[in-house]
Amino acid sequence: MMFTAKTTGGVRRHTPNPEQQPLLLSVPQAARLLGVGLTLCWDMVHSGELPSVRLGRRVLIPRAVVEHLASVGSAGEPQQDIPVQHRAAQPT
Repeated sequence: MMFTAKTTGGVRRHTPNPEQQPLLLSVPQAARLLGVGLTLCWDMVHSGELPSVRLGRRVLIPRAVVEHLASVGSAGEPQQDIPVQHRAAQPT
């Protein structure tokens, strides 16, 4: 993976070059990027909620799908597939 150096406030940071990032991610890589557990990520793959491709024995997820899912979640749009549970106020 190729890195480019950026200087911010005197601190040198290395950021991956977008052209060098893989187009397909393993399920553990996708889970890490999405900030979810491995089991949830596999459940999403098996249910079809997270599209995947199979190359031989490997199950891979397109980076574009992960980035889109992350951007939809960060844009504040309601996600209808995720049920929200409200807790009833307990009497004090």
